Amino acid sequence: MKSKSFLFILSALATLALAKPSGSDSNAIASHIPRERVQSSGLASIGYSKRRHILEIELNNGAVYSYVNVSAIDVLRPRLTRIEDAILRA
Repeated sequence: MKSKSFLFILSALATLALAKPSGSDSNAIASHIPRERVQSSGLASIGYSKRRHILEIELNNGAVYSYVNVSAIDVLRPRLTRIEDAILRA
């Protein structure tokens, strides 16, 4: 089940990478989740709220997407995989 949600997030990212921002929206919701800048051709920043289990992704075009009910392990899995790979290569 967790791998399905992770795969959903990855496929959603691929789909949303071509999305266009809706422009200035007076009904926009301000987020208080801090996001970290990432080096990516499509993504600008990523943030995660441990308390609320919300993953936020900002695309380079300015659009921000929030995913609710995302477990911490789904967020950390890609980092853990890179660490495991580095250990195995050492």
